[in-house]
Amino acid sequence: GEEAIVGFARHPGPGAGLTESSHGHGGPPVSLSDALRLGAAARGAGLGTVRAHSSFSLASGRSPVRNRATARDCGVGCRDPWALWRGAMGLLHRRRRRGSASPLVGLGYRAPSSRGYARYFNAAAAGSSSQQVLEYDQAVESLRYWNDLINKIDRPTARMMLSKIDRENLTGVDTKLKGVSTSKNSLYQFLFDVKVNHPTKVVLVRVGEFYETWGFDAVLLVEHCGLNPMGYRLPRAGCPRVNIQRTLDDLTAKGLRCVVCEEAPMPYSYGARSKRKTRFVAQVVTPHSPVYVYNLSGNHALSPDFNFQAPPVVGIEQRKPDAFTVSLMDVDLRQVTTYYDVNEEIAAHIVSSQGFSPPVYCHESYLDRAGPDGSSGLQGQRVRSIIQDSQKVRVKGSPFSEKFVEIVRKDLDLGPDASFTQSSAGGGGESRRPLPLYSMTARSIGLADRASGSPSGTPSLVASLLPKGAPAPCKHFLTRYLMHPPPPGVAGSVQRSLRRIAGVSEPLPLLPLLPAHKIAKMIHSREANHSVYVDLLAMLRGVRSIFESKALEEALYPLTAVAALNTGRRFKTSEIRDACDDVIAEIEGVVNTAEYEELMGALAEDEGEGAGEEADDDAIAVAAAAGSRARPGDQALESLLRSNEKSARVVLGSCIAGELEMLDAARARVMAAVRDQLEPALKALSCPEEGWPGRSAPRISYDAVNNSVSVRGAQGAAKSRKGWADDFGLINPRDRNGSKLADRFSTEELEDALNDYRLRCHELDLAVKGALKALASRIQPFVTQVVYLSHLALVSKTFWLHATEAGRRGWSLPEIDSGEGGEKDQEGRTLVLDSFWPFWMDKSSPDTVENSLSMSKLVLLTGPNMAGKSTVIRSVCSASLLANCGLHAPCAPTSRVPYFDAYILRSAESADNPADGLSTFAVEMSDARAIVRDASADSLVFVDELCKGTEAKAGACIAAATLERLASHNGCLGLFATHLHDILELPIERSALELMRMETEPGDGEGGKWRRRATWKIGHGVCTESLAFQVAEKYGIPDEIVQRAYALSLGLEQANARSTEVEAAKINGAAGGQEEVVEPSEEEEQEEVLSFDRGVQVLAGLASEALGEDAEAIRLQRGAHPPPSAIGYSCVYVYRLSDDTYYVGETDNIAQRFSAHQSTRKSGLTDFAFVKLPKGGKSVGRLVETQAIRRMAGMGFDLISEADGMHSN
Repeated sequence: GEEAIVGFARHPGPGAGLTESSHGHGGPPVSLSDALRLGAAARGAGLGTVRAHSSFSLASGRSPVRNRATARDCGVGCRDPWALWRGAMGLLHRRRRRGSASPLVGLGYRAPSSRGYARYFNAAAAGSSSQQVLEYDQAVESLRYWNDLINKIDRPTARMMLSKIDRENLTGVDTKLKGVSTSKNSLYQFLFDVKVNHPTKVVLVRVGEFYETWGFDAVLLVEHCGLNPMGYRLPRAGCPRVNIQRTLDDLTAKGLRCVVCEEAPMPYSYGARSKRKTRFVAQVVTPHSPVYVYNLSGNHALSPDFNFQAPPVVGIEQRKPDAFTVSLMDVDLRQVTTYYDVNEEIAAHIVSSQGFSPPVYCHESYLDRAGPDGSSGLQGQRVRSIIQDSQKVRVKGSPFSEKFVEIVRKDLDLGPDASFTQSSAGGGGESRRPLPLYSMTARSIGLADRASGSPSGTPSLVASLLPKGAPAPCKHFLTRYLMHPPPPGVAGSVQRSLRRIAGVSEPLPLLPLLPAHKIAKMIHSREANHSVYVDLLAMLRGVRSIFESKALEEALYPLTAVAALNTGRRFKTSEIRDACDDVIAEIEGVVNTAEYEELMGALAEDEGEGAGEEADDDAIAVAAAAGSRARPGDQALESLLRSNEKSARVVLGSCIAGELEMLDAARARVMAAVRDQLEPALKALSCPEEGWPGRSAPRISYDAVNNSVSVRGAQGAAKSRKGWADDFGLINPRDRNGSKLADRFSTEELEDALNDYRLRCHELDLAVKGALKALASRIQPFVTQVVYLSHLALVSKTFWLHATEAGRRGWSLPEIDSGEGGEKDQEGRTLVLDSFWPFWMDKSSPDTVENSLSMSKLVLLTGPNMAGKSTVIRSVCSASLLANCGLHAPCAPTSRVPYFDAYILRSAESADNPADGLSTFAVEMSDARAIVRDASADSLVFVDELCKGTEAKAGACIAAATLERLASHNGCLGLFATHLHDILELPIERSALELMRMETEPGDGEGGKWRRRATWKIGHGVCTESLAFQVAEKYGIPDEIVQRAYALSLGLEQANARSTEVEAAKINGAAGGQEEVVEPSEEEEQEEVLSFDRGVQVLAGLASEALGEDAEAIRLQRGAHPPPSAIGYSCVYVYRLSDDTYYVGETDNIAQRFSAHQSTRKSGLTDFAFVKLPKGGKSVGRLVETQAIRRMAGMGFDLISEADGMHSN
C-alpha cells in the first residue's frame, strides 16, 4: 500500500541492528540528526542494503529507476551513497502528512489526490525536470553550514524571520507557505536549481529593479546589510538595483560568497508589459573578488574600486607532520603561488598576513590529521587556530596544486577555459630567496598591523620608509615586499636603482596606480568601461614616457626585476615599448579622451540627479518662472537628451557613425514635434487673472520614469477650455507598460518620434558597449604585458617615494654582501652596522643615540631594564632586513650586511594563548623550538628574554642550553638578550659566543647609591646591574614601595651570602673532616702596616697555593666592569669600605657580585680586587675564601665577614 516499507539500512558487526519503516510497525519517527547518523553508520560500515518501494521514483545519480510492479534493491554494498540517503530519508518522511521539500537535497514530495500521498523523489524540487544531484557529504555539510550561520543571528528583525525558515531545506524556504510555487518556471525553482550548484553561497536574483533573496539568504541579508524584510509572510528580502555593490560589500565583509543572477536582456519594447523573464548566473562574488562587474561596460561614470589588499583564495596541504604546502590563488590574475614544504610557523604567518577568502580549500591529508576535537597535537595547531571558524572544502587526489585549481574553478563557476599560471615562492633554491618573515618577527619590527596582533607600541616600519600621505597601494606593496624578502639578485637591482634615482634631475611622470587584478578582471570579462580605459591609457603613457628618457630608463629599468618577481614574467625594454605602443594605439582608436573631464562631470551630474519626475518638474517650473529659457520646451528637451545620450561621446564618432546619424535624425524629429505642436498648444492656454496656483501651471516637462516629454498640469485648463485638446490633436500618452497617463498630453507624431528616438538611443548604447567589448577582446592578448606594466608603475612610484623620504631622513644604502662567488670567510659573515639608530627616530633629534656594532658570532647581550636591549634588537633586525631588500636603512653608508636566508626575531612581548590552551612559557617554548629548528649558519636570529615565563633557575638553564645550541650547532648570527644572569655562571661552550652589554652610568638625584641611568650605548662585556628601582619610581610606583623593595633587596643579598656560607661549610667538611688552622708566618706577624695592597697579596698567595700555579689579582674601580675572561669562573675577592673595614668573599658571578656590593654598602666601597680560579670550581673558591679570612683576621684586619672563616675545609 501507500504506507508500505519505505526503506531500511542494515550493517553487521558488534551492536548491529535493523532499522526499518513500515505501516503500523517498525522503528519510531526519527529526527534529522538520527537520519544523518543512520546514513553515516551504514555508509561507514561498508555493507548494507536500501530497499525502496515501487511507488517511488528514484534518481540514483545515474538514471531514474522506475518499477511499479515490485520492490527493488538499491545501493547494495554501499556503493551508491545516494541510495542509502534515500532510505534514511524515508524514515524521516514516513509520518509527515503535509507536502514540503525534503531535507538536504531538496527532494520534494506532494499529494496529487486527497486519497493518499504519492511521493516523488527527484534531485530537485517537485516538478523539476532536471536530475542534478549533490554528493552526500556535500549535502550534509551545506545544511550544517546554513544552520550554523542562522544560529548566530542577533538582529531582532532577522530573528523574527526564523520562524518561517525550514532548516531541513537547502534553500531554507518552507514550501508549505502560501506564495511559494514549485512549478517548473517559478522563481523558487530557479533559486533552488542555483542552490544545487552553489549550495553554500548567498543567491541574489534580479527581479525588475530589485535583487531578491529567499530563505537562509534573506535572513543573512537582513542581519548583515541592515535591510528590512519584504513582508513577513515569506522569509524574503532584497535591495534596489542601484545598491547591489554596497549590499555585496556588506556580505563579503562577513566572509560570505554570493551568486548574482540577472534577467536575460529583452528586445526593445515600449508601451507593452514585458514577457516572462529568463534568468542566468551572471557572476560569483567573493571576499577575494568582491566587485560586481556585470554590465559595467554600460556604466561609464563608474570606476569600480578594487581593493589592493583583497585576500587570496587559500589551499592547504599537510604531507608530513611539520611540512605544509600553502597555495595562494589570485582568481582575477589567474595566478597560483605555492609555498612547498614550509614549517607550521611560516605556513601560519603566510595565511594570517595575506588573509584568506573563505572557504579554505584543505587537502584530505590536512583534514584527516585532525582528531575528533579538531586538533592534531602541536603540529598544525597554529594554522588551525587561524582558519578554525572558516568553512572548509575538502580537496581529494594529487597533485594538490592541480586539484586545488580544479575545484576552485568549478566552485567559482569560472568555466573550463580559465587557465592559471603556477609559480613557486618558497625560500632557498637557486634564487636563494630568504624565507618569509615569521609572524613574531613582523610584529616586533612593525610590519604586521594591529589587527593581526602587532604590539600597540611598535612603530610602523613602512610609515618610516615612505613620505606622509603616500598612496595606500605603495604602502601595501612595500609591506608585502618586506614580508617576503627578495633574492640577493633582485635586492641588488633595487639598490642600483635607488642609487641612480638619487642623481636623477628629471621628475617622475604621472603614474596612475591601477590594481593589476582590476585590469585583468575587466579585460577578461570584457566589461571595462570608459573610465577604466582612460585610467589604463594614462598609466601606459606614464610608463612609455619613462622609457623615452635616458636618465629615467637607466634609473628605473633595474626595477623590472621586482615586477618580474611579482608576475613571473620579465620583458626587455623594446618589448615594453612595443606593448605600450600597441595598447595605447588600440585605446586611442576607440575611446574618446579629448573631453574626458567634461564628460565625466556631466555623467556624474546625471547620476546625482533624482530619478523622480517631481524634482525635474520643480526645476522646470522655477526656470520658467524666472524666464531663463527662450522656449518653454527647451528644459524638457535638454533633460531628455542628457538622460539618453550619455554614451554618445564615450567612443569616437568614427566607431558609431551609422548609429549617430540615425540618432541625429530621430532627435530632430522629437525637437520639431515639441516646438511645432506642444509649444503652440501650451501657448494657447491663457493664464487666469489670479495666476496659476503653484505647481498646477501647465508646462512641458520631462517624465524621467517613462522617458518621455509631454504637457503636464493642463488637465484643469483643458476642462475649462472646451475643444483645446482636439484643436491641437492632443492625446493622453501611454506609459512604459501601456497604461494611459490621464494628467499628460502629447501628440501622435511626438509619440512616434519619441519611440523612434528611444530605439535609436538603445541601439547607440548597444553599439558603444559592443565597441568597448571588442576593444577588450583586442587587448586580451596583451593582458600579461599590461599586468606587468601595472606592477612596474607601482614599483617605480614606491621606490621613487622611498628614495625621496630616505634622503630627507638622512638614511643610507649599506653595502650588501650576497655571499656569492666562493666560500665565505669570517669577514664575509660579519655584520657591520656603523652609526645606526632606531628607524622611528629622527637622526637630528638630540634624543637619538647612534650605536655601532660588528658581530661575526652570536652575541649574548646583557643590561638592565629600560637600557635599550629591545630597541637595539629591533634596530639591528630592521636595518639588516632593509639592507638585504636593497633599501635605505638608518645607518652609515660604511655599513656592511651579509646575505641572510631568514630573519627570526622572538620578542619579549609574548603572552599566553588561552584559545589554544598555551601558557606564556608554553608559547616561549614553541617559539624556541621553531628558532632552533629553522636557524642556519646564514640566519639572523634575535631572542629577547627567553624563559621569563618560568622560575629563574630552570629558565636560566633552558635559555643557556638554547643559546649554546644556536651558537655552537646552528652557527647563526644575532643577539640573545637576557636578564637571567645565572647563564653567565653556567659551564656552557663559549667559543662561538660574544659578550656585549648595554652601558650605564651613575645617575643624579637623592635616595641611595643604587641610582644609575642608561646611556643607550652598546659595548663589549657584561652588565649585571639593575635599574628596576629607578624604572619603578619613574613610572609612578609610590616611594614607600620603592624604598621597601630596596630594603628587601639588601636582606635578600645577605640571605644569599649566608646560604653560600652554609653550602661552603658542608663542602669543606665533606672534603677534609678536620679544620686546617693556617698560622701566620713570622714575617706576617711582624707586619705592622695593614693595607688593602697587603690584603690583596694574601688573597693572591693563597689562591696560588690552592691552584698550584701563579694567580693574578685584578683590581676594579667603582663603576668598572670585570673583563669578559673572568665571566663564568669561580672567583675570590676582597674589598675595603670607606670606614677601613674589609670583606672577603667567593662567587661564580663576579660581575653581579661586584655590582651588588657597590649598591648595597652604605658606607661606600673604595677598593675591590678579585682572583679568578680557572680550575677547581666552587669548592676551591670556598677553600681560598676560608683561608684568606682566617689569615687576614689573624693579621689584624677588621673583617666584617669574619664569621665565614668558621667554615670547615
